[in-house]
Amino acid sequence: MSSWSLAYFPISANEPYDRNGQIYDITRVLTKQDRFDLDAYNKYSPLYLPATYAMTYLLAFALSTCVIVHTLLYHGRSLLNGIKKMKVESDDIHAKLMRNYPEVPEWWYLSAFGVFFALAVVAVEVWGTNVPVWALLLSLLLPIIYILPSGFIYAMTGQGITLNILAQIIPGTLLPGNPMANMVFKAYSVQTLAEATSFIQDLKLGHYIKVPPRATFLGMECHPHVLVDFDLGRSSIGCNGPSGLRASWS
Repeated sequence: MSSWSLAYFPISANEPYDRNGQIYDITRVLTKQDRFDLDAYNKYSPLYLPATYAMTYLLAFALSTCVIVHTLLYHGRSLLNGIKKMKVESDDIHAKLMRNYPEVPEWWYLSAFGVFFALAVVAVEVWGTNVPVWALLLSLLLPIIYILPSGFIYAMTGQGITLNILAQIIPGTLLPGNPMANMVFKAYSVQTLAEATSFIQDLKLGHYIKVPPRATFLGMECHPHVLVDFDLGRSSIGCNGPSGLRASWS
């Protein structure tokens, strides 16, 4: 308890604290350009975590490795057979009926990836996020690695996994002192895994209620555009509309 000074802070809280027991004031360790200021950090205070907050980080680190080990030990043979395209069991009635619908061509997926990755590169380059393209590629590599473990666990337990901690530590190490780059990296990693898991869930649901895979793909492609258009319209009304209307949309 004394090594982490846990006794001096609330046992359960979701905020970091400074050496005086106050909630950590992050603005005191940032420059005017929102970069990390090491000298200001040393003058102000180290960052202390309450007990439950520290345990959350410890469990998140354990989760990031144990899900991969679990997948390899318990589902490694199935994955290997899938890579070899070996058929290990007969089709059930659902699979037989779904064969009446054409599968989504691989070039659809590749085209979608190419278009949206290009937009992501434009976003990080034009808006001065200080995120190099190689870091953007790495942020997408993480969900590619974790999509199968996440899919197995979500299918069996209904509980998804997240890359929150891992997607903070990696850019924090590779791009030190840049909170903006850290959050951009995290956003692409976490949201890519979340959307991929959601798409797999929709494909599984479509498999049982006999929705064509191409219709599911097009639905997943269209709904983000609708949500973005709606959110942009809401932001425009909130910024430019009358105060009463602004309050009703917030």
